[in-house]
Amino acid sequence: MAIGQMKLYFSVHIRALVICSNGYALVLREAPMEDSSCSKCFIQFTPESQITTDGLEEVHKQIYGFIGLIRSKGETFAGFITERRAIGDPIGDQMAYQICDTMFVNFKGEIASYYKIQSEDVNGDYISSGIYSITKLLATGTFYYSPNCDLALSLEDRNLGGGEVGGEISEYSSTQNLQDDYPGRFVWNCDMIDQLSIFRSRLSKSERLTFDFGLFYITIIRGFVGQKSTNGNTLMIISRQDARKYGPLFGPAGMDDEGNVANFVESELILQTENSLSSYKLIRGNVPLFWKLDSHLLSTKVEFERSEDGTKHAFNRFFEGLCAQYGRILILDALSNNGSQPEMSERYLKALNYLHDDSTELQIGYKKLGNPQFLHKRDNESYYRSLVDDQCVVDELSYHGAFVLKSRQTQTQTQTQTQLGTVLVSSLDSIDRSNFLMMKVSEIYLQNLFGKLSNIPDELWFAHHEIWTMNGNALGKLANSYNASIKTKNKTGGLIGKVAEQGKKYISSSSQGGTSSGRQHQLDRLLGRKDKEKHVMLIDLVHDYVFNRLQKRRADYATTKELLIYCVTFNVNAIAYEKDLTEFLFPEKSEFDKYDLVVIALEEVIELTPSKVMSIDPAIRSHWEKKLNDTLNKNQEKAYSFLRSEQLGGILLLVFSNLENVDNIKNVESSVKKTGFKGISANKGGVAISFNYSSHSRLCFIGSHLAAGQNHEIERHQNYKTISKGIKFKRQKGIKDSDILIWMGDMNYRIDLPGYFVRKLLKCKPLSKAINNNEETSSSDYEEEYSNLNQSESNKNSLENLNESNSNKKSIDALESEFSKAMSIVEKKGDLSLEEEEFVLSKLFDHDQLNLQMSQGKSFPFFNEMEINFKPTYKFDKGTDVYDTSEKQRVPSWTDRIVYYTKQSDILKQIRYGSIPSYKFSDHKPVYGVFKANLEIVDDHKKCAIEQELYEQRKREQGYESILEKSSKALEKTAHDGLLKHGLPAPSSKENRWWRLADENKDEKSSNIVFPALDSGQCIINPNIPKNPFVGTTEPLFIGK
Repeated sequence: MAIGQMKLYFSVHIRALVICSNGYALVLREAPMEDSSCSKCFIQFTPESQITTDGLEEVHKQIYGFIGLIRSKGETFAGFITERRAIGDPIGDQMAYQICDTMFVNFKGEIASYYKIQSEDVNGDYISSGIYSITKLLATGTFYYSPNCDLALSLEDRNLGGGEVGGEISEYSSTQNLQDDYPGRFVWNCDMIDQLSIFRSRLSKSERLTFDFGLFYITIIRGFVGQKSTNGNTLMIISRQDARKYGPLFGPAGMDDEGNVANFVESELILQTENSLSSYKLIRGNVPLFWKLDSHLLSTKVEFERSEDGTKHAFNRFFEGLCAQYGRILILDALSNNGSQPEMSERYLKALNYLHDDSTELQIGYKKLGNPQFLHKRDNESYYRSLVDDQCVVDELSYHGAFVLKSRQTQTQTQTQTQLGTVLVSSLDSIDRSNFLMMKVSEIYLQNLFGKLSNIPDELWFAHHEIWTMNGNALGKLANSYNASIKTKNKTGGLIGKVAEQGKKYISSSSQGGTSSGRQHQLDRLLGRKDKEKHVMLIDLVHDYVFNRLQKRRADYATTKELLIYCVTFNVNAIAYEKDLTEFLFPEKSEFDKYDLVVIALEEVIELTPSKVMSIDPAIRSHWEKKLNDTLNKNQEKAYSFLRSEQLGGILLLVFSNLENVDNIKNVESSVKKTGFKGISANKGGVAISFNYSSHSRLCFIGSHLAAGQNHEIERHQNYKTISKGIKFKRQKGIKDSDILIWMGDMNYRIDLPGYFVRKLLKCKPLSKAINNNEETSSSDYEEEYSNLNQSESNKNSLENLNESNSNKKSIDALESEFSKAMSIVEKKGDLSLEEEEFVLSKLFDHDQLNLQMSQGKSFPFFNEMEINFKPTYKFDKGTDVYDTSEKQRVPSWTDRIVYYTKQSDILKQIRYGSIPSYKFSDHKPVYGVFKANLEIVDDHKKCAIEQELYEQRKREQGYESILEKSSKALEKTAHDGLLKHGLPAPSSKENRWWRLADENKDEKSSNIVFPALDSGQCIINPNIPKNPFVGTTEPLFIGK
């Protein structure tokens, strides 16, 4: 299909953009929304003949393609490629281009282009600094695209007609799912075309082809594309830089929680001879562990941020993804023998051995390169060759093979072959070393192809060396300009590295050229990861109809899975417990001996002293991870996998999953928020871990430690607000964006009653007699003890020792009157029955600070907590079940709590809430909760098929109506129609006050209510109707006078 010229029109009046190409038009119109923080656009794809460009202004600029929509500084911009340079096309009809300049246009018709800004006045109001940084990044010459195919896909994955060289392209090859498909990791405008990709998937096949070849949908990659030709043979290299990793993309950094590593690049070499076409892929990246360089001035030591168990989940996901994409993997470990790198190699190999034990089906080989300290000598090619020219390596590469296409010109038809494996070069952070090793491995691949192809001329070997050198220089430029200071520290180290760093910063600041390859903030803007930037939502005319019909047919593509979730919180009082924890994890083993998810929140795993908080010993975290993991997997029918842990000061949150559910868990994220000393200190705060279950359900767990003190409930309320607002995940998601949110920890909320009174109701021994178990007690004992306690001068000077809240002081007589029934129960001889104990606890719970705050809608609004039927869990003398007998005499309280929040009430049910009093090494008792979650599992393939069917049906029924001709009011109504599920009209606005009568003034702020029966003077309101409007009655509303 031929590719036509693209034209762009805009209308400031109706805030619309019209993109025309190949006889079709893509119409975008900004939706009228009162909330400027979000952006919605109506979209329509239609034949150009069905719209008119009268009244629209044309942008007179050569345009080569539409790269998507982006939000910046409150404005929505559409991006276009305006300058390009042809690189080459060894295949035919799949030319690769280097992007040289782009243009961004908003709905006001304002244009931003990097080279236009360079040559014209940059102080104009139309310039957006956010867009300026993106245009500058895209003009670095490091981005590439093809108008005919998706360069993120390898040659083997593209749709070549007939599987032959020179065959026509049967369909535009593109990544189907930008978020989940493996090639989507290489698409750098993924965020810009994410909504466009969804819209594209709803089009019919013929419309989709027109859409693609009209250049309305283009994917761009970053890295290097180069081509060399000699004697009729063509060699092309395509290196694709990973864009999916969160955090540093370059430099000395490890992997993220999804198993994405820094410096990850896929390099594909394509070779076309007269009769055949072949390609093979090689990959490289930093070592896939959680590590970083020590940040101290005189140190270059590598710090390992997580234990072996804490690394397993992401490490396994990394290699599972590689094996699924490439088949067999051969690892070449290029770490040196200096510093901490030998230890990293040991950890790397150990993690691989664990992976082999867990997943025997994965075919992963490993080779440690010897004497790698010489690998930095780029001129020593013979030594490089000796490292990889090993018979085991050669045999493995021979098995990998390559992708080979037959030629229509040969009489003997060659069977099309595929690549069965690839090589992964792992290093600390060496671009040159990795590139040179890959070049030598590539030579072995070429030699293996000699038996399958005609002889390759000698000139091609020189071209091969040259193109790999160009590749190394280009990728080195990306890394060097990204984080020069960290690379200097890695190469030079210590104080000298810091001095060199300042020199590089000076050179960078003195440079006036626009060739920087991009800093982190530029990359974050392009990839849609800036915290304050919102994403653009596209709405087409039939969207609401399809959405509602999909909801009605949900049973056709969705099922429900029940998960058993165990949550427990425990303030361990800085004790690394060594004894058995079976009861801690299985308190009701006869009832619940198998869980799907286990979430553990520990508080005070370290002493909360300034020195301990500032320098946390990683051995403490490792101890708890290993101890809990071993306990879970000891003699259990279900094997549990350690999913993730996160620590903030003394708070440690750990999540485990049984192996049956691990594959359904994706996008694991964590976040922390400090609240100690006005958000500076980590002695108090919150830790959160969130993840998707089967991509459609989001779960979030929070462990927290709030402000202590009997009278500090206001400060605890502020802690809650700080944590709930301050914890953010990717794409600026908050905790309540989750479908299920479970919050637990040492909340430190107290009971607002005198200490002696609470002890009396709990039927405790008097304070001075608590250790004498044989002595009887009476009410006078408690009153005498409390009277003596108040005579202590030290207690009078301490707010903690008042044992009551300043906001809820009650006289002894008032308390005795309120609790008379409870007192009569506890004063009887013998143990209380279960019903009696629950009654007494309920009376105490009425004075619980958290209960009062939740009932008043202050702290934890819309959260739920199951009824408490266990005794207060704080504070005990260590090693006993005796409440605090120290000088402070703290009020027994339910400080340790578990609360939960759900978007839908039927998806989570708490079935247990209790404490585990058998653990006595701390001054707290553990509190646990057992939940049943009903999560929806969606079959995306079935859903997409139904959605496509509904779209086609709606288009036939509705016919065509241009969104350019519809009024803003009609468009706004279209945006809201069908979304409300209870038969109510859309919310009223200034333009649409549906509740007004036809003859009323629409600009009035109030409306008169008219009752003709009353206005006539003949009737009055019936005085016999019930005052409660919800009580049924047969009485008429009005009666005659």
